[in-house]
Amino acid sequence: MAFLQQQSADLILRDMNYSLDTTSGDEGLRLFHWLKQQDSNMPLVAMTAWSNNKP
Repeated sequence: MAFLQQQSADLILRDMNYSLDTTSGDEGLRLFHWLKQQDSNMPLVAMTAWSNNKP
């Protein structure tokens, strides 16, 4: 957030589960909410590779 307050971006691509041992995606959703408050036209892309499927 500090970086984006000083720099501009054309697109935000965010992994929703970026904290160790976190699988809810809450951090990513909070970040997206904050970003939309800063710039409602900012393109945001949410992604995750997390799965609970076992081989």
